[in-house]
Amino acid sequence: MDADAQKKQHNIAKLLYSHDIDVRTIELSGRKDIGEMTKDEVIQAKESSKPWNPESRLFYMIRNINSGSIL
Repeated sequence: MDADAQKKQHNIAKLLYSHDIDVRTIELSGRKDIGEMTKDEVIQAKESSKPWNPESRLFYMIRNINSGSIL
């Protein structure tokens, strides 16, 4: 999933979560779209989905900070 899609995913998840809706995320295993996966791969990905919470968004934002420092 590209960076723009991930940002949108977190924004939508935040909105749903703010309305007390449980949100889970699925790892696409390097694919751009769930449509590229077989039915069995989708089922497996769904079973291994992870709950989303505000900390998930925070970690995403921290990982994507661009600074001039080299670590």
